[in-house]
Amino acid sequence: KPADAEALVHRAGTLVTENTVPEIRAHIMRAESIIADIAGNKKRREEILKQIASVLGPRSPRYKFHLWDLIFFLAQHGRAAERQEDIRTLESMCNEHFRKERIVLVKFFNALETGNAIEALQLLPQIETSPHLHRSAPQDPVVGYQALLAMMADRTPRRFPAMTSTAPTWVRVIRALLARDPDEALRLARLDASRHPDALFAAGFHSFNLVRAELAAGNWDAARRLLEMRRERGSCHPMEDFFAARVCLLSGDRNQAADIFARLARRMASLNARPRLGFELDLAVEMKGCDLLDIISPQAAHEEPLAAQQERPSAQTTDRPSASPSPIDSIIGFSESTRTIRELVSKFADLDAPVLITGETGTGKEVVARALHLAGKRADKPFIAVNCGSIAETILESELFGHERGAFTGADRATKGLFEDAGEGTIFLDEIGEIPPHLQRALLRVLETGEIRAVGSTRTRKIQCRILAATNADLESLAREDRFRKDLLFRLQRLGIHIPPLRERREDILPLAQHFLDMGRRPGLKAELSQEAKEVLLRYDWPGNVRELRNVIERMRLMHSDKLSYGVQDMDIKFRPTQLQTAAQQS
Repeated sequence: KPADAEALVHRAGTLVTENTVPEIRAHIMRAESIIADIAGNKKRREEILKQIASVLGPRSPRYKFHLWDLIFFLAQHGRAAERQEDIRTLESMCNEHFRKERIVLVKFFNALETGNAIEALQLLPQIETSPHLHRSAPQDPVVGYQALLAMMADRTPRRFPAMTSTAPTWVRVIRALLARDPDEALRLARLDASRHPDALFAAGFHSFNLVRAELAAGNWDAARRLLEMRRERGSCHPMEDFFAARVCLLSGDRNQAADIFARLARRMASLNARPRLGFELDLAVEMKGCDLLDIISPQAAHEEPLAAQQERPSAQTTDRPSASPSPIDSIIGFSESTRTIRELVSKFADLDAPVLITGETGTGKEVVARALHLAGKRADKPFIAVNCGSIAETILESELFGHERGAFTGADRATKGLFEDAGEGTIFLDEIGEIPPHLQRALLRVLETGEIRAVGSTRTRKIQCRILAATNADLESLAREDRFRKDLLFRLQRLGIHIPPLRERREDILPLAQHFLDMGRRPGLKAELSQEAKEVLLRYDWPGNVRELRNVIERMRLMHSDKLSYGVQDMDIKFRPTQLQTAAQQS
C-alpha cells in the first residue's frame, strides 16, 4: 500500500523540528526514498540518499549504513566506480554490526551490471551461502544470476545448458536473444512483463528485457515509448543511452545514433563497463555489421555528407508539426466542464495573479498548470513544479526559499531556492494543502509582498515568478479546523479552476483514451478501440481518474506493441480493479 506508506512518511515528516536528531530525520528520509524507488523514480531516490549522507555526517554511528544504501543503489546501476573512495572507507568500518558481506553485495551487483562476469561469478558463492545478505537486499534474489553470468562469460548458444520452463522467464528472454530468436524473446518478455509490471521500471539487468525484445523484433516505436516512460518515472541507468541509440538506428537517424553511442562509450569506459556494452551488442538481434560500423565510426558522430545535411530536416523542425497546436489543446475532452476549463485557462493565462487548481488525485491538475504557463506571456521562461506533500518539512523550506551558508548542518554554501530559480517564469506548488503552518505564513508573505527570506538570512529578496497552486484537499474544511490559514486561502481563491473527477465527465473518457492510444506514434498511424472496449471504459468509474486511464491504455499498448486495433481481450484485466474485470466479463 504505497499510498498509505507515503501518507505515514509525510505525517512523520511534519513532526520533525530543528531539534530532531539527525538519525531520526535520516530514517524518515530513507523511507521517503524507498517510496520513490517503488514508484520507479530512481533519480529522486538517489537525490534523497545523497541528502541523507550530508544530514548525518561521518561522525554519526548510522552514517555507514546510510552511505551503504547510496553505494548499493549506485552498484545496482553499474555506477559504484563513482564512489570508490567511499567503498574503501566502508571496508575499513566493517565489524560484527556492519558485516563485510555488505561490501561483497555491492561489488557483486556492480560487476553484474557492468558485465564483468568472471568477477561476479567469483563473488556469487559468498552471496548464496551468507545468512546475512538476503536481509540486506531482499528485493534482489540471486535466482537466475548464475545462468545469466554463464551466458555473459561464454556467449556461444550451443554451450548453454538447456533451460526448462522452471527457469526464470527473464533469463529465458536473454537466452532467446542470444539464440537469435526475437519472436520467442518477445513472447517471453511480454509474459514476464504481464506478471511483474513493476519490473519495467526497476534498476536491474532484467528491467530492460521488454525494451531489448521489442527492438530485436523491430518494434522501435514501442521501445521508444518504454524508454520515455522510464525517463518520466525518473530512471537514471547509464544503459538507457544504448537502447536510445538502437531506436535511432531503426528509425533511420544514424547520425543521432552515433552521437548517443559516442557519449555512451565514454561513460561505459569511465565505469569499467565495456564488457556490458559488448554483451548488449550480442543481444541486439536487429543490428547488422554495417550498423555497428556506422555508430562506432570516429567520424560518424561529427560528420555527414553535405547532400545528407541538405536533405535531412533540421533538428528544430524534425519533431515539430508545421502548425503547432495551442497549449490549451493539451486539455482534452468534449464535456461542458472541460470546455469551461479551457476557457478559464485562456482568460487567466496572461495574468500575473496566482491561480488555485482543485480536483481529485489524477484529474490532471499539472496539465492545466502547464497550459496556463505555456499559453501566457511567460511561456519561454522556466516552469518549475514542486510536490509540497512529497518533501519533508525540514527540506521543503530550504527547497522553496533557499538557505544561507551555515543555516543548518550540511549547509556548506548558500543556495538559491526554487522561487528564485523560476526567474520570471512560473512555479507550480502541488499539494499546497500539505504545507506546515510556518511555511503557510511565509507563502502568504510571498503573495502579499513578492518577497522571500532564505533560511538563515535576515534579508528579504524580491521574486518575479508567477505562482500557481493545486490541491486535492478541501481547503475550506482545513481552514475551519485551523489547519490552513484563512487569509492564505482567501489570497489563493481569487482565481480558481476546478477539475471534476473523470466519472462526472464521461464524455471525456473516449477522447482521452484515443489520445493516449495515439500518443508518440509516427505521423499517419492511428490506433482504434473496438466497440466492446469502448463500452468497458465508459462503464468504469475510474477512481484514479485520468492517470488511471492513461496507465490502462499504456499498459495495453506495451503488451501488444504490434497492434493498431485493440479489443477487450487486450486489456490487462488481471491487474485491473475488480470493477473493471466484471465490466469486461459482462461485455
